[in-house]
Amino acid sequence: MSDAPASSRREFVKVAVSFGEYTNGFNLAFTEPYFLGTRASLGTEVFDKQTLSGSNQAYDTLTYGARISLAAPLTEELGAQLRYSLYNQQVTLDAANGAASLPIQQAALAGSQWVSSVGTGFTYSTLDDPKKPHNGFRAIINEEFAGLGGDVNFFRTTADLQYYHELPGDLVGMVRAQGGYVTPWGGQQLPLLNGFFGGPQLVRGFAVNGFGPRDLTPGTTQDNIGGNIYWATTAEVQAPLPFIPPSAGLKVAVFADAGSLWTTGGASSLPALLQSLQVGNSSTIRSSVGAGLVWDSMFGPIRVDYAYPISKASYDVTQRLHFGVGAFGF
Repeated sequence: MSDAPASSRREFVKVAVSFGEYTNGFNLAFTEPYFLGTRASLGTEVFDKQTLSGSNQAYDTLTYGARISLAAPLTEELGAQLRYSLYNQQVTLDAANGAASLPIQQAALAGSQWVSSVGTGFTYSTLDDPKKPHNGFRAIINEEFAGLGGDVNFFRTTADLQYYHELPGDLVGMVRAQGGYVTPWGGQQLPLLNGFFGGPQLVRGFAVNGFGPRDLTPGTTQDNIGGNIYWATTAEVQAPLPFIPPSAGLKVAVFADAGSLWTTGGASSLPALLQSLQVGNSSTIRSSVGAGLVWDSMFGPIRVDYAYPISKASYDVTQRLHFGVGAFGF
């Protein structure tokens, strides 16, 4: 039998619903800790996400499916996870937005696609507090191999490294590095929805789908068509808001971001199209500096950031003000 406290052996249920102008969805997750009396935990999840066309995306997407995972600690600092995912993805055109870029038309013509994948994840953490860290290091590495049945074959790996250090005057500094690579296999092209898209989650000051490979063919919707490799870095300092009680959970932040996202020739999701279309595919460094206001609410961190882009490609789409739920690095 497990010697864990009864409170830690309770099952965990999470329900999340999102409803916005361009994104709708839900996520229902159940976790059984100390599965079969061991330190491993078994998790199941069903999800649905829909994105609608807007100023930065001239098509609709729908993704729904389920995931099962088994996680266990290997040491006090290191944990591992094994997961299997089965999900359906599809792209549909919005005729009201005009002539879609050829890669978007191809994604729509491909119809509904099933992705069957197995993945692994490793987390190493020495953080003093997982939710509100002041000191320590955290590294997360995830890999996904798709092609165990289904319609899609690809291999994807991502990494996220964060280091926190408490500074004098109740300041907390953070540096972060992110990176990812995805490539198709078995002679397939990489589906549009399985590539990477650059935006404020990598470099603030840019719109959603604001940077990365873009079809610049005149007379089309000139959409971001996704890339297969990215990197991003962040340096940020947070401090309590002056003259406000600490219990209010309000903080100010200053930050600098830099990164890039592009498609490599050897692993291109569009090997033929890159030769025939007017595609902007620059590895130019995108960078910005800015400031933000962070509130540690009961729903999690809520923040508003204002970022000024310093460097970009000529075809990138910028957006200086960004509102988000969930901390950027903190």
